[in-house]
Amino acid sequence: MPFLMSVARVLRRVSAFAVLSIFAITAFVSAGPAHTLLASEPAIEIAQAPKTASELFKVLKTVPGLSALPISNVKKTGGTTTAKITLRGKSATVVGFKIAGSSMAAVVPSNFKITDIVPVPSGTPIDGVSFADMAFIYVPKGKAKSNVAATGLPAAVRKAVQHFGSHVALKEGFNLFGQGQFNSAGSIKKVLTAVGHSNTTLPLAATFPADLFSHDLKSANQKLKDDLLKGLKLDLPLPKLSIPGMPNIVGIDTARLSIVGADVKGKAQVFAGLTGGLHVKIGSKTHHFSYGMFAPDPHKAFTPEIKAESKDTIKLPFFHPLDLTNVQLVATKKNNKWNAVVNAKAKLNNKEMDVVYTRDRNGALTAEVKGKIKLADLLPGGVSIPGITDVEFDDLRINKNLVEVRGPIKGLDTVVAAFKHGGKTYVAVNNPHAIKISELISAAKGTPLDAGTFQHMSYIWAPNGGAADISISDLPVDIGFHVKYVARSANVKPGLNVIGRMDIDNNSSIGKMLNKVGIHKNWLPLVGKLSPKLFQKGNTAQLKNEILNSLDIKIPLPKLNLPGVSKVATIKSAMLTLKGAAKNGKSSVDVDIAGELDVKMAGKTTPFDFDLNIEKRQGKPSYFNITAEEQKGRTLSVDMFHKFTFSNIKFAMNNSLGKWLWYITGDSKLHNKPVSIAFNHTEGQAELVEISTKMTLAEIVGENSLPGLDAVEIDWVNFQKGKVQVAMKVKGVASIVYMFKPAGATKSMMALLTGDFSPAKFIPGAEHTPLKDADFKGLGFLYNRNTQAIGINASNAPDVSSWLRTHANVNSVTAKPGLNVFGRLAVHPEGEMKTLLTKVGITDLNIPLNGTLSPKSFSANPTAIKNAILDNLDIKVNLPTPHIAAMANYLTFTNGHMQVKGTKTGNVRGIDIGISGDATVKVKNETVAFAIDVDYDRSGGGASSDLHVTGATTRPWTHPLGIHFLTLESLKLNIEKKRTGSSNIYDVSMTAKSDVGSHSRLDIEIDVHEENGHVTDAFFELDGPLRLSDIPDVRDIPNSSHFTIDTIKISEHGIEAKTDFGGKTDLDVYLFHGSGWNLIVRQDNFAITEIVPPL
Repeated sequence: MPFLMSVARVLRRVSAFAVLSIFAITAFVSAGPAHTLLASEPAIEIAQAPKTASELFKVLKTVPGLSALPISNVKKTGGTTTAKITLRGKSATVVGFKIAGSSMAAVVPSNFKITDIVPVPSGTPIDGVSFADMAFIYVPKGKAKSNVAATGLPAAVRKAVQHFGSHVALKEGFNLFGQGQFNSAGSIKKVLTAVGHSNTTLPLAATFPADLFSHDLKSANQKLKDDLLKGLKLDLPLPKLSIPGMPNIVGIDTARLSIVGADVKGKAQVFAGLTGGLHVKIGSKTHHFSYGMFAPDPHKAFTPEIKAESKDTIKLPFFHPLDLTNVQLVATKKNNKWNAVVNAKAKLNNKEMDVVYTRDRNGALTAEVKGKIKLADLLPGGVSIPGITDVEFDDLRINKNLVEVRGPIKGLDTVVAAFKHGGKTYVAVNNPHAIKISELISAAKGTPLDAGTFQHMSYIWAPNGGAADISISDLPVDIGFHVKYVARSANVKPGLNVIGRMDIDNNSSIGKMLNKVGIHKNWLPLVGKLSPKLFQKGNTAQLKNEILNSLDIKIPLPKLNLPGVSKVATIKSAMLTLKGAAKNGKSSVDVDIAGELDVKMAGKTTPFDFDLNIEKRQGKPSYFNITAEEQKGRTLSVDMFHKFTFSNIKFAMNNSLGKWLWYITGDSKLHNKPVSIAFNHTEGQAELVEISTKMTLAEIVGENSLPGLDAVEIDWVNFQKGKVQVAMKVKGVASIVYMFKPAGATKSMMALLTGDFSPAKFIPGAEHTPLKDADFKGLGFLYNRNTQAIGINASNAPDVSSWLRTHANVNSVTAKPGLNVFGRLAVHPEGEMKTLLTKVGITDLNIPLNGTLSPKSFSANPTAIKNAILDNLDIKVNLPTPHIAAMANYLTFTNGHMQVKGTKTGNVRGIDIGISGDATVKVKNETVAFAIDVDYDRSGGGASSDLHVTGATTRPWTHPLGIHFLTLESLKLNIEKKRTGSSNIYDVSMTAKSDVGSHSRLDIEIDVHEENGHVTDAFFELDGPLRLSDIPDVRDIPNSSHFTIDTIKISEHGIEAKTDFGGKTDLDVYLFHGSGWNLIVRQDNFAITEIVPPL
């Protein structure tokens, strides 16, 4: 459209674009063929010397104010005529010439001021402007010319025109050309400087009506002066501009300096400034604008401002698309930088809104929309936050990435921004100023949460499926500004997430809790979840409680300081958790410390999510209690005698005892039986696995082994690296059972460490024996399930070994296959057992015992399986060294023990109780070692008897009592009481085997003679027969081979025997040693003729 408007019309508009009308002038450059002066123009004939300008220049005849002016100094050169005039008191030259046959005249002032033609008052933007090389070219009506070449004009005129261009258009009336000089015009100079134009000398062009000089400015009335001033229109073209600091989306197409007069509210005023055309690149499209910029009044502050308008419809592909109409541009320069704003109209939800399109403070192209609108009208379905998206706001900001609104919500300054991330729509809300949480959540008033002040609070709503970790740069700038004070990114989950900062009061409950774990911070970051109804209007108790109950906030904490905890676990991260909770119908806030920790156990590091509570207790210091659940889906294998695989694992630890103890609970299986177990660790103690599920001993062992115990339900059980420990009752006595597997064993063994029992509990019929007068104390059973004997000591079974050392006085034992028993025999102060021990010289009534029993001994009714129990009965009680006073002179014990064994005579079973040990028997000056048994027989419950000593040895008695040809083997000893006369005395006898000559394993009976309790002699008796020649040394007697002896008695004194000789039988034979062996055969009633023939 033509860019001309009347000043009145523009000034009536309240728009900032009035400058466009004021500066609109007609362009002076036009197309068309060039025109020059006609060289053949005829000379002016002067019949009479002209006196006035109209007489000399006929073209000026109708020009008021010039036609009658006196002329002088007329000159004619070629086709040009010149004359001097005085115009409004100043000297000027009038030049006459022709262009394309049309007569023209130009007035060339010698010294031109704008006030020469227009009554411009002082104090306008053009104060200080000066002009040079000025020329007014008059074009008669109907003689306008276009594209006139400056080179064809008279020199004085050409000089003025060439400042403007090589070709110009000449319009009817006066055409002013020349040069404007603005170096002293401060206001215009400011405008030129603002657009980066440093040259203050500019070409000038203007048009005026033919009556320009018709008025006397000095005598003119004010109305005339105003009318003249309103007609002022000067145009000074500028070269192509590139304005420094202007946003690169704005480019200047054309520019000129315009000076115009205008009517402002009935008063004529002068305006100066730039006008022209510019373009703005918005998106991928370029839009064209007409613009202008006012120069200021002198001595007034100047802020450069360009205003422009366009008729284009601008389409903005924003978060919500906008079509801009009635587009106006305002560019303002501050601090050497231009800020461009586009004002326009747009429709949102079918309502017309005012729009300001500009770059925000972060450089993003943004549209600010004025008018009431709800966010819900601009967002896709499903995006809903009560109290946010359904609230009308007065203005909003839209750009490519977001829609943003600002306003009070619940009385708090709030920024709301909807934005896209990963193709999904998110809504962020921010409180830019510090708040109390109770200002948002009224139900939180009075809770620990309300003790702190919250700053940099941002709330980000994420849609379903919209869990994301959003970088700061991808957040709306205002939201990201606050989030960066708290976190490195916004890690959001579906629903309403909160990210902010909580200031900590050290005297609050939260501050005290943090101080206890070594955290001394005056603020902490705040991250968590809130109810989407947080901003919803309303004050019902249900709504308030619902908002508080959905509270789920996690505040990352620095490293916790829990002395000693590193020995147990490595805390990888910790956070303060604030969770809403309903208790007894009331809403409250639970404050805890939670996080992640690693526990190293069984050679494996296992991660857990933990909660830490500070437990208070009456009269004692508070302590830390940590509970944790393993991250879902993980299992843990622990080899504690049995390999357990944990699932559904939970971890707990506390320092209630002044040191850290911890345990892990979970589900597992033992021999295919589901069990609930705990892996327990106490500082300074062995790790162990405990089973809380009710079980029997057979279920723990994995098989039935001990009738009477297999089905007994245990009290508790724990598994350790090399053993299992079980608590249960054995025949009503609280007992500990150990399972262990020593080196060399193919099956595990069991140790049942019990307590005190009457022997009859395990041995049927014991109540009829001396055992009735004793108790089993601290009884321990070793059940060897292997086929070979296994040694047990402190290195392979320390707990069992310690028990045996304490209760059975042994450091190590050999457990035979089957059930072994160990403990102590506690003898009653009175009774048969004490009598028996007293007789063998033992006064100790608390004696270690060991031996074997039938595994069936634990049966509830042992009498029912008596035979099986007695057949396996073999208990040994280690005794102090026995001493039998009546035998002390020849029988000496080196050790001793009591043996309790089952016996069987025919079909009758009984119990044999006896003393055994190693002893020596002194025969004269020699001693013989025996394994001794001292019996106290109660076979079949018969009457008691006195002591009966038997013995045996595998050692040979070589050359007994110096008899060189005799060596005794398989010696046996027998000592028993026999009645002699009126008294009972102990009789000692022995038997043996011996080889004599060619005879092997001859039975020898040893007749021991005692006197006053001493063995004074011994005789070795055998039946025979022997040849004398079979006896070493004796065989040297002549004719010894003729003698055969029997009923032989050998002693250190010689040999007594019987023989048959000379037809006589049972003759006494005596062999003794003198200088050699001597033989005597004794015969009663001997006749010499028996050996000498009668004479």
